[in-house]
Amino acid sequence: MAHGFEFIAQLGLEELGARSCILARWLEAQLAELRHDIKSQAPLCRVYGPSAEHKGATVMLNFFDCYNAVFPHSLVRQAAECFGISVRNGCFCNLGAVQQATYTTAGAEHCELDKTEKILDCRSFDENILNKGNCGAVRVSFGLGSNFADAYRFYLFARCLLNIEAGRLADAVVDSPHNRSS
Repeated sequence: MAHGFEFIAQLGLEELGARSCILARWLEAQLAELRHDIKSQAPLCRVYGPSAEHKGATVMLNFFDCYNAVFPHSLVRQAAECFGISVRNGCFCNLGAVQQATYTTAGAEHCELDKTEKILDCRSFDENILNKGNCGAVRVSFGLGSNFADAYRFYLFARCLLNIEAGRLADAVVDSPHNRSS
């Protein structure tokens, strides 16, 4: 543990935070360039949140298939795990912020909240909305242990999602050796 504290002391907390943010901004820039070659020729993903100067070391996004249908975030997480990548998915324990982000930056079409009924607690939100798979996002987080290889690995993973349909990804995840029972 002493080596870790020594590393932080040498680098400095501000430099450590800046380094992590640079990785996140690099990844966002690379992802912004990825577009499907077939069908809709639309962007592969949509990154959410404030402008770059107001972001930390995380990238919150959703992926879209070649027909511009959103990939369920839980499916993207499972596929990423097959590549040895850990991401978070869902609404990140902040129902109000997710509802706000969904309606203002993600667009209401990706969060099917029942407009006739108020959902006031996380459990009913999970049961009625989140478990349907389309509300929420994927979050990539960078920190002390992150390096360029981590950002590049996620970029390569994202490229694997180009030009496919959501159903094909679901089939590939189910059939992957990572998810088969021995």
